[in-house]
Amino acid sequence: MKTLYLVRHAQAVTRQENLPDFDRALVPKGQKQARRASLNLKQSGVRPGLFMSSPAPRALETAHVFAERFEYPVQRIVLQEKFYDSNQVSELVDVIRGADEAHDAVAVFGHEPSISDLATTLVPRFQQGLPKSAVVGIRFPAEHWRDVAPGRGELDYFDAPVSKTERERLEKQIRKALEHHIGTHLEKVLVELEAAEVPAARKRVESAARELARDLMAATRKRGHAQRWWAQLQLAAQEGESTP
Repeated sequence: MKTLYLVRHAQAVTRQENLPDFDRALVPKGQKQARRASLNLKQSGVRPGLFMSSPAPRALETAHVFAERFEYPVQRIVLQEKFYDSNQVSELVDVIRGADEAHDAVAVFGHEPSISDLATTLVPRFQQGLPKSAVVGIRFPAEHWRDVAPGRGELDYFDAPVSKTERERLEKQIRKALEHHIGTHLEKVLVELEAAEVPAARKRVESAARELARDLMAATRKRGHAQRWWAQLQLAAQEGESTP
């Protein structure tokens, strides 16, 4: 199993006439965004064994923040010109196919629109542009990077800057989905015990599902697992489903 993490660079200085696009660097807010994104990724239990980055300062600086978080030597970050200057997704896929097979998880730091195009090419169900400092985790049912191909990826992780209101909305969606999932399984137990029509039992099931969902959400805030559920919510929302 191979997993690819696509990271769009964090917020950089705006385009200016006297500043070449390549030279744009991160602003303080961008540094903060990158630190938050790298912390979330690390808390989810991920540990990329290889970092590849566009050589442009704003992407490379984002990679450096992640490298510091993961105690990854910055001198081992592999610079790939194509992650900056190529809009051909096929060329980016070829770079990934050439990744060192010793590593099962690789992090790539790049730019729009190519980073989003790459994500949607690898995971056709994921049709969304990536905001600055967003991270998308894509899992491949493959033993070798050379076997990575368009349409074969599965969305495994999604993280992007959101407002407090949006975060609360997403967490509510996740909690409701968990409550539904837990309640469905407990309901099956009632049926097996021929107790589905017992009012007191049904109320206890509803209460238990609600309390357990709330406790699990509290745990995900500490352990950083919510991003995996958010990934499923993204797919569910795009496909018109009510639960992840």
